[in-house]
Amino acid sequence: MRNLKLFTISDSACNKVLSRIGAIMLWLIVWLLIALAVDNDLILVSPFVALARLGRIVCSAAFASAVGFSFVRIVLGFSVGFAAAFALGIGAAHSRLLKTVLEPAVLALKSTPIVCIIVLLLMWVGSKGVSALAVFLVVFPAIYLATLQGMESSSDDLQRLLEVFGVASARQFLADGYQQVLPYLIAASKHACGMAWKAGVAAELIGTPTGSMGYFIYQAKVLFEVGDVFAWTIAVVALSWLGEKCFVWLLAQSGGWALKLSLLGLTPSRATAGQPTAGDRFVVKTSATGNRPTAGGVELVRLCDAVLGYDCSYATDAFNFVLHQAECLVICDPSGAGKTTFINSIAGLLPVLEGQRHVAPWLRFSLMSQQTLLVEALSAVQNVQLVCGAYVSEHKIRTVLGELLMHDESEAVLDKPVCQLSGGQRRRVELVRALLHDSNVVLLDEPFSSLDYKTHEHAAQFVKDYLKGRALLVASHASNEARLLDATALELFCKNSSDL
Repeated sequence: MRNLKLFTISDSACNKVLSRIGAIMLWLIVWLLIALAVDNDLILVSPFVALARLGRIVCSAAFASAVGFSFVRIVLGFSVGFAAAFALGIGAAHSRLLKTVLEPAVLALKSTPIVCIIVLLLMWVGSKGVSALAVFLVVFPAIYLATLQGMESSSDDLQRLLEVFGVASARQFLADGYQQVLPYLIAASKHACGMAWKAGVAAELIGTPTGSMGYFIYQAKVLFEVGDVFAWTIAVVALSWLGEKCFVWLLAQSGGWALKLSLLGLTPSRATAGQPTAGDRFVVKTSATGNRPTAGGVELVRLCDAVLGYDCSYATDAFNFVLHQAECLVICDPSGAGKTTFINSIAGLLPVLEGQRHVAPWLRFSLMSQQTLLVEALSAVQNVQLVCGAYVSEHKIRTVLGELLMHDESEAVLDKPVCQLSGGQRRRVELVRALLHDSNVVLLDEPFSSLDYKTHEHAAQFVKDYLKGRALLVASHASNEARLLDATALELFCKNSSDL
């Protein structure tokens, strides 16, 4: 079956190549037939004549110099335009003022005929610099709008979660934001690369800087060398196609490079190696019956007359709530009561619409959201490293992940991209990430969804083993969750329940 799949893929690729070759041959035949019908080389030469002239031009000493002249300026204009548009697109996505200021300029650049732009540039900067500036002005609107659209269309759920974990903004962007914008950049670049060569050569053709490809096309036109015009045009088209393929390939690879950069330097230093995490450092009272810490004492979170909701829509009535050190609570209100809103409000992801939220200034949260939020292209180990790698060794991460993932799988599952894992495996990766994070309060929203009963029990025991005296707040529909976690069950939003 594996060989059959390979042959199928190979045949499909072969058919695609053959179909493209067939389409090119069809248009060459059409060109040839029209040239034969016209029968005048001063109007239209045949493909054979054009290719012969191209061979002669390529072998000439002037060809490499002309290509180098044009290539350097076009690449310079494209690179600066791409970088500026990308940076300003990100800025405009975060600043309404910047977006408003740039909007008229981008609209003008997008709508103004390129010939008008080239004529103005010739008046201002002369012929030698006109091609680079023309390319810049053509590329900028396309990349800016693609970046802005990508940023505005992307979901920020994962970045907000990483912010709760204290992951640096640059790492958040490399791991998530850039990955979401990248498809928009690739699509826009396929068009922008071709436009760059069109604008650059057109600027050279009008300005005729000596030694450029546009200069030689202009000379061929003046001398009625129609074959040379076609030959230089074929060279420009070929270079444009090659440049597009190379740049789009590099851009596609940049997604993987960005992921590697997001993990760069995430290894425990000698100063932190072997140091306990927040959970290990917690000094708590133990109960007389065993290892479980006794709740009480330090107040971690307090909600006073709080009304919760989102987008100015109220989800709860006013209530009071206090979470103490080492306290373990399972919020088991019915579906739609506001459990997820409550968890997100405690974590600071949602504001309290009315009332007050008081949090200890030194408090750090771990959060496992109701929806699965992982960097899809990273492995299970790397997803945990992104959050905990600065103070937890890779060996430790692998060991802990193995406790949850490898009882029914091989070690290879730890290094697979999480997009290839099952729903239950992905939830367990999130659970490890939350419990290994250096935090004081662990917030879990439906943590055991997608797990069968046996795995559910195993994961609950894992939570108890790695909680290490921290406060635990769980939102769950399961009635037996509190028993499995040795926690207190609470219907927080039940109208008949008293305030805590």
